[in-house]
Amino acid sequence: MFGWISNADLCYSMTMKRFLTYFSFSLLALVSGVPASAKEAAPLISTQKVNRLLEKRLEEAKKSLLSEGKGLFVQGEPLTSLPSLLLFYKERQHRCAWLRDSGLSVDADDLLGAVKQADREGLRPSDYHAEVIGQIKAELTRKQMAGQKLSLSQLADLDLLLTDSFLTYGSHLLSGRINPESVHEEEWIANRRAANLPAVLESTFDQGHIRAVLKDLLPTQTAYGKLRSMLARYRVLQQEGGWPLILSGSPLKRGAQDPRVVQLRERLKLEGDLNQKPNDDDMFDEAVERGLINFQRRHGLDPDGALGPSTLAALNVPLEARIRQIKVNMERCRWLPQDLGNRYIAVNIANFSLDVMEENEPVLSMRVVVGKKVQRTPVFSSEINQIVFSPTWTVPKKIAGTELLPKVQNDINYLAQENFTVYDSYEDDARVVDPTQINWSHMTAETLPFRFRQRSGPLNALGRVKFLFPNTFDVYLHDTPARELFHQTVRTFSHGCIRVEKPIELAAYLLHNNKSWTDEAIRSATKRTEEQYVDVFDHMPIHILYWTAWVSERGKMEFRDDIYGRDETLAKALESQTLTHELDK
Repeated sequence: MFGWISNADLCYSMTMKRFLTYFSFSLLALVSGVPASAKEAAPLISTQKVNRLLEKRLEEAKKSLLSEGKGLFVQGEPLTSLPSLLLFYKERQHRCAWLRDSGLSVDADDLLGAVKQADREGLRPSDYHAEVIGQIKAELTRKQMAGQKLSLSQLADLDLLLTDSFLTYGSHLLSGRINPESVHEEEWIANRRAANLPAVLESTFDQGHIRAVLKDLLPTQTAYGKLRSMLARYRVLQQEGGWPLILSGSPLKRGAQDPRVVQLRERLKLEGDLNQKPNDDDMFDEAVERGLINFQRRHGLDPDGALGPSTLAALNVPLEARIRQIKVNMERCRWLPQDLGNRYIAVNIANFSLDVMEENEPVLSMRVVVGKKVQRTPVFSSEINQIVFSPTWTVPKKIAGTELLPKVQNDINYLAQENFTVYDSYEDDARVVDPTQINWSHMTAETLPFRFRQRSGPLNALGRVKFLFPNTFDVYLHDTPARELFHQTVRTFSHGCIRVEKPIELAAYLLHNNKSWTDEAIRSATKRTEEQYVDVFDHMPIHILYWTAWVSERGKMEFRDDIYGRDETLAKALESQTLTHELDK
C-alpha cells in the first residue's frame, strides 16, 4: 500500500544503504588522513550515553504524567503516544531503538519514508513528526560528514520522535486518527481493532521490515483499498485542474440545445460517466442522457436523465470536497472491527439500503427508511437473535406526548381506529382504561401519564415482522404499512429504527436453517392476532454504518449526501491541528 517492495528488493536496498554508509565514512577517513580502520574503531554514536539521557528524560516524563497529567514535548512536537512510548522503553530497559554505534538504523529511514507518504492513507505526515525528524536527520548527517561531535540531546530527541511516530501512525492505521465517540456523542459505538503496538514495534526490529508491519496494520476490508485507490485518482484530477463548473439555468433534458451541454459533456467524461471524447456539440443527445443517468445513480439521485436543480448541485460539488469526503470515509473504515463476518447484514444509513452479505457478496438487498434528521439512526454493531411476528407496538413516552396526544385531542376516535389500547401508567400492573372517559384537552406531553399499545394487525406501525438485536439505543429493524415511502429517493422518516422493504424475505433468510419455518409458516405467522417471538439460533451479525463514499462492485465511485451532517463534523476533527492524545482516545 505504500509502494511495497519484495523481500529480495528490500534486502538489496538495505545492503546498498549499509555499503554507501561504509563508503562515505571510509572516504571521509581518507580525506582527513586517518586510516579507515581507525575511523571504524571509533563509534560515531555513544549509544550508552544516549541511553542514560533517555532514561532520565523518560523518568521525568513519567512523573509529570502521573502527577500532573502533562505530556512530553520534543523539539516543540508533542509525543501523542506517550503512555505506549513509556511502556516501550521500559520493556527495553530505556535503550535507544533507532540508533546504533555506527549511526542511524535502516529501520529509521524506512519509517520516515512511510510516514512521508501518510497522505496516501488520507492522513497527514505532520502528525507523525515527518518534517522535524527529517530536519534532525539531515543535521546529524551534515555533522557526521563534517566530522563534528553529535549532540546527545539531538540523538535522544530523534529516537523519541521516531518511536512516537511509529506508535502514533500505527495506532491511526489500526483504529483511526479520531475516536468516533468523541465526535458523534451518543449515536456512534465503534468496535475498533486493537494491538500491542509497543510489542509490535519491538518485534519489527528483529524482522527488519517496518513498511510490511505498517501495511499489516491497515484495515483488512476491501472497501478501504478501493477508496485508497480512488483518493489517488481524484488527486490526479485535482492536479490536472479539476472539473468545470456548470452554469445555472433552466432544466435541460434530451433534445435540448444549450451551450452548457458542452460543459456537461466534459464534466461527465472526467469521472467516466460518458464514454466519449469531450466535444463542442451543444446538443443534449442520447449519449449525454445516458451519461447523466450514470452520474445520478452514482450519487443516489433520481435517474431521470435530466439536468435539474439537485443534479446540477451534485455536479458542481468541488473536487476538493469529494476528496475530503473520500478521506472521511477512509477514516470510518479504520473504525471497523477486524472481521465483519463471513455472513452479515450491512445497513448503510446514508444510502437507505440493507444488504445481506455472504463472502463479501450481496445475496439479498433492499431499501430501508431511516431516522429523521432530528431522530437520527445511530451507528453500531450487534447480532440479530430474535424475530417477532405480528408484533405489538408500545409507543415510547416522547412519541406519545409529541405525536400521539395531538391526534387524540383532535379526534377521540383515532385510538379505536388505529387499534390502540390505553393503560393508566407505565407500570407492570397498569390497568386498561377507556379513552372516551378521559379528558384529554388539558393534557400536555409533560403531564401525560398514559401508556399506549397498538395491537397486532395490518395497521400496526411495525408492520408484520420485527427483528431484534441487543443495543443501548432500543433500535431494531421492522416492517411498515407505509410502503409508499420506499419509493422516495431520500428516506428519512422514522424515529430512529430502520424500516425494511422486504421483511418476509429477510425473515426467511434468517430462519432458512430451521425446517419448521417454511415460507407458508412465515406468512401464516404474520397474520396472527397475537405476537410470536422466534429465536434465531444462528445469530446474524448486523453492522449499521454511515457511508457517504465508497466504490461499487463495478469499480465506480459512489457518493451520497451527508444527511445527518456527520461528514462535516468528522472532517473538521480530521483537519484540526490538535492531534488527539492517546490518553484521550
